[in-house]
Amino acid sequence: MSNPGAGYGYLTTPSDSWHFSGGTRPEMMSFLRDLSGNSWNPASETIGLEKTNEYLNKKELNFLQTSKDGVSEDSFPFTQIDFDEFDEQLNNINFRRVDIPGDGNCFFRAICYQLNIEQRNHRQFRSAAINYINKNKTFYEPFVTHPYRNIDDYISKMSRNNHYADHIAVAAMARLLEHNIIIHEYNKRPILIPGSNILDNQLNIVYLPDPFKPHYESINTLNGSIPFTDFDQMQTN
Repeated sequence: MSNPGAGYGYLTTPSDSWHFSGGTRPEMMSFLRDLSGNSWNPASETIGLEKTNEYLNKKELNFLQTSKDGVSEDSFPFTQIDFDEFDEQLNNINFRRVDIPGDGNCFFRAICYQLNIEQRNHRQFRSAAINYINKNKTFYEPFVTHPYRNIDDYISKMSRNNHYADHIAVAAMARLLEHNIIIHEYNKRPILIPGSNILDNQLNIVYLPDPFKPHYESINTLNGSIPFTDFDQMQTN
């Protein structure tokens, strides 16, 4: 595979880069159990944001601020989605939508699908993301929006089963998994939520915005290959 990020100084695609493919990935589930278990001690962990590189921090801050700015009264109403056009948009880059139950756990289910892990494990993914946010409260607190009063209220509510994920949960999941999450929306270029400086490390999902019931779906390819979005197809800031 060519290096779509060549010349940008931060994205690399080494030949030995890896993807989750096949099986239930017991090592991933063990990792998540360690992070979501009651014995997890944030004070002793070393996965904090201070260990990550400056580029990822900058990109994450940009995504969080842009998302926060978008959560305002003038961002409504949402554009009506023409699903035939959206499917064609995805088909043009060898993608197709994969239906995910709209039960409030859809983001975490979509991530499970991308990792070839059974969707019933969505609670462990949610718990791990919330623990990561809890460890990095100071970083994420400025991006808390209505209806949450503060970061503690956010953590309390986002910890609940069936509670819809938002920009903070998505950003935290990317950093926790050390994978870029690529979000595909109707009539927009894909956006990269940073989690890795290796472009190959990516998880592709669909976002269907709605003021009352936002929804995430997963993605597969038309030819059975691993979903991959080229850098030159993405939004750049």
